[in-house]
Amino acid sequence: MKKRIIYILFIFCAAITSAVNAQDVTRKQIDENNGFRWVLVETSNGYGAETIDGKTIIPSIYNRINYVGNAGYRDYFIVEDRYLKKIKTGSEFADRYVGIYSSTGECIIPTTRGYSGIWGQKSEDSNQVFYVFEIHFDNVEIDGICDIHGTELWSSDTEGDRYSGIKYSKVKGFYYLDKKGEYKKLNIYLQSNDNKFNSYASGYQAADINNRIKQAKKQWIEVDGKKKKLHVESYGYRWYEVQNNNFTWAENADGGIVVPPRKFSWIRYDYSTYIGGFFVRSIQDDGEYRQEAYTKEGNILIPESRKYVKIGVDNPKQKYILVQGSNGIGIVDMNGYEVVPPEYETYTYDGYDFEGTKENGKKVYLSIHKRPTPKQSSQISTYGGYYANMPWLMMPGFNYTPTWNYWSVPTTQWANFPVYGGVGDYVPTNTTDPIVNSGASGNSSRKCSYCNGTGQKAVDQSTATFGSNDPIVRCNICGRNTHRSTGHSHVTCGQCGGTGKAR
Repeated sequence: MKKRIIYILFIFCAAITSAVNAQDVTRKQIDENNGFRWVLVETSNGYGAETIDGKTIIPSIYNRINYVGNAGYRDYFIVEDRYLKKIKTGSEFADRYVGIYSSTGECIIPTTRGYSGIWGQKSEDSNQVFYVFEIHFDNVEIDGICDIHGTELWSSDTEGDRYSGIKYSKVKGFYYLDKKGEYKKLNIYLQSNDNKFNSYASGYQAADINNRIKQAKKQWIEVDGKKKKLHVESYGYRWYEVQNNNFTWAENADGGIVVPPRKFSWIRYDYSTYIGGFFVRSIQDDGEYRQEAYTKEGNILIPESRKYVKIGVDNPKQKYILVQGSNGIGIVDMNGYEVVPPEYETYTYDGYDFEGTKENGKKVYLSIHKRPTPKQSSQISTYGGYYANMPWLMMPGFNYTPTWNYWSVPTTQWANFPVYGGVGDYVPTNTTDPIVNSGASGNSSRKCSYCNGTGQKAVDQSTATFGSNDPIVRCNICGRNTHRSTGHSHVTCGQCGGTGKAR
């Protein structure tokens, strides 16, 4: 009788325990846009994933799980470790190790490797795919690449001469663009059948993350309670990325602020062989992602009010800025003016003529810049010269004297000058910036991004002769010392009309 009572009590307690455990588990079916269906499982131990018929894909031990199936080729889960918590380099953001599971439940990259970010990427000229990763902990930044099986192929803890991220081509293998716009190959190639993320794990054993961080170069230093990272661009321009209490900003080499502090943002520098480069700040607050651009002097080049989600130049030799909005991609010139609205799915642009295709398939052709005449092309080819941003004319180069006569054309008719293609070779009549009547964010409070608020730009009419009859004179406007033979003078800024304020 005692045994029967004990057995009944055991069954009763087990039933209660089962009921309590059942209350600790919730399941939510998720139907992805690409047709993949799975079940998100939440328990008191963390999140996991199951198939719709109840088979475990990922154990319920993680702090976060997301399925990544966008871009038509990605197909994997990214998990965030619940326990291995770290602090992100140069920031107060809480961060955790992340890992990768295939959609069939294979652990490809375990969280114990210490990666703080992983992204699936695709070859530019084939179906081959791979992962890029980053490790941003304890004042160290490491980035690298893995194949689809999780084998780490390459990593680096120094930015070096890299302008772009690591890309892959079937012909070139893994490569990047250096800060001069030249290709640099890593001589690493993927297997030809590495074309699906739904793969098996290689069992690759990474170095212990703590030892790896200790041995890596530390890019960040702490100064007066702030974290600072020095960036050196290819032509010697030096600037600091600074972070403190969730605020991020940029300083020049002398400590002057060129991009003001802002919460929940990060900054990069896009180098350009034509204008030297500019800062791009990514902003993530109020659930809205957007970017803005600043000149290296600290003036707003492209305001965040345009709500671009991407601003940049893909190659330092590029003569325009590519932007992306909610409706597509567009073109902005080097002075910050939107010349092609961001509403195209694909485009081709050679610096003169634009051809874009909209989402509905409609093709649009636009003539953006005038092409040089055969004579002008011959002059450029033979004598050199360079493209000036203002007043948008072919300016003197080695052994080259302009054929145009500056004094014969009023300053109000700069747009009628013959132009030679390239950077800002026309005078826009308006801007797409929203008009704000008052307040700190209004255009009336912003300095012109090119003349730096002076309302005037310097023009040299010819190259210096450097002879004994060519004395050096000091300009009483800008303070520059120039040879008299250059014909140095100042003209009204065509971008702001001489007001010194952004239009």
